[in-house]
Amino acid sequence: MRPNFRFDVIDVLTDRNTLREFFDFCKGIVQDSFRLNLYLVNDTLIIERCIRSPTKCMGHPGGSPFGHSFEKAVTRLPRGLNDSSSHHRVIQYDFGGLKCAVCCQVDVSYDDPKSVGKAAGQLPQVAAHDEKMESLVAAFSLMTLNETGTIRRGAGTDQASVGWLRIIKGRRSKPRPSWLPWLWWGRTRYLIMGHHDYGTFDRLQVHDMKEQLEAWEQNDINQQVLRKMVLLLSRLRDTLRTNETKTCLVIYEKAVKPPVLRIHESISGKGPLPPSVVKKFWDTRET
Repeated sequence: MRPNFRFDVIDVLTDRNTLREFFDFCKGIVQDSFRLNLYLVNDTLIIERCIRSPTKCMGHPGGSPFGHSFEKAVTRLPRGLNDSSSHHRVIQYDFGGLKCAVCCQVDVSYDDPKSVGKAAGQLPQVAAHDEKMESLVAAFSLMTLNETGTIRRGAGTDQASVGWLRIIKGRRSKPRPSWLPWLWWGRTRYLIMGHHDYGTFDRLQVHDMKEQLEAWEQNDINQQVLRKMVLLLSRLRDTLRTNETKTCLVIYEKAVKPPVLRIHESISGKGPLPPSVVKKFWDTRET
């Protein structure tokens, strides 16, 4: 979508879930074991998650079997995007002096009725993926392996309007504290909660989380953890700088006490991106 963007200005390129795992680790929260691949392209640290099984249920932590049906029922696709399946975006922000590019999946966009003058009962509108399958198939037939094409659809979605859908059993009205880091890493303002009783939904709540996220960020304990994360990311990049292959892997095992991240040199010889992509988005001239 921004073909002239240069990743030389980015210190860390990763996804939201990886940052959430690092946050839990730095806070001492017990979590499932995980593995990450680390690469250094120029001076950009690229962190790649490893999914244990291709058949793993994809969704948010603490998901429910009603999630996809609920999402389909309470959202609608913008005109011309009826064949969309999901929406992903990469957001850029400064994190403790590190310039980060973070990949996130977006559930919905939401227009606050107070700001746009719509009825209070209006359902959220999905932030759909900007691609149509038929057009993609036709476009790919015209491309070579070293080319990437972008097919523009829709009007785009403002980051300030993105929302996160959660479903919850019963009448609990307050968001769970464990959801706040997920919202914070994705810079997601709206939390939309669907309440159900064994799959029968009777209430939809929209929470503007702006003030709660600001308070979460300013909390002294969270500030300490976030500073630890900045140090961790910086040291991981320093480790790769001294590694000849610029490739490592990080392993966290739940059963190991005390919790530790083990760093190993990778012998796979695999890089994060094809050389043509690196050449296009990074300055590869020798200095």
